[in-house]
Amino acid sequence: FPVTIQPLTSDNGIQGTWTPQPNNTTTTQYIFSPQDACATTSAITIQIQDQLIPVFDFPTNYCLGASIPPLPNTSINGITGSWTPEINSIATTEYLFTPGNSSCAENFVITIHIQLAGCTDSLACNFNPNAICDDANCTYPDCLDSLACNFNPIATCADSSCVYPP
Repeated sequence: FPVTIQPLTSDNGIQGTWTPQPNNTTTTQYIFSPQDACATTSAITIQIQDQLIPVFDFPTNYCLGASIPPLPNTSINGITGSWTPEINSIATTEYLFTPGNSSCAENFVITIHIQLAGCTDSLACNFNPNAICDDANCTYPDCLDSLACNFNPIATCADSSCVYPP
């Protein structure tokens, strides 16, 4: 927050000037020098605190449609605030954490990535090379020939494992 110039008239009506010029990067002592020779100088120190950066530790990758828990309203370093927008489990979304008014903290932005779910086993019939999350629905090859001894009626893709009667 910028440091503003103090009023040029004191609470009891004495006019004067402040030195040095406002500085919002470091703690500074400011001196009020009255124009009235009978008045005394006055000093005030304005302390500048570093803005705090909220720290969070939660997963940022979820599978499409997965249940995403609510984002925490208190950071690891004790900063309270709120998040916008609402949780979205079907699209990658950027979330903004806005600290409460009593905090000297910065806003914080994080992206939660929604990953494509599918079969990630390259040996499966329905392998999806674009899937990041395994959906536990992989199907594996087997013999599909009903004339074979080892015919598997629930197989979804054929391999060369069929064994035939002599």
